[in-house]
Amino acid sequence: MILFFNHPVRLGDGIRILDKDFDWTGEVKDITGFYLFMKTDDGRNITLPTSLIIQKGTEIMSKPSIEGKGNND
Repeated sequence: MILFFNHPVRLGDGIRILDKDFDWTGEVKDITGFYLFMKTDDGRNITLPTSLIIQKGTEIMSKPSIEGKGNND
């Protein structure tokens, strides 16, 4: 619940999990009550517990662009 309402990570965001042992960088594919699913930049699909996302630092690398936003064409 915390990730849904109080965390800046959203579906489609490019993120990096700040961890001394692992270098996880990729795109958020889904967020559930217990897990965050992401596809890493090297093509792996990984599942992370939401508790880990809350405990570790998370850097938002990119936000998804919304097509047609502000475009009057």
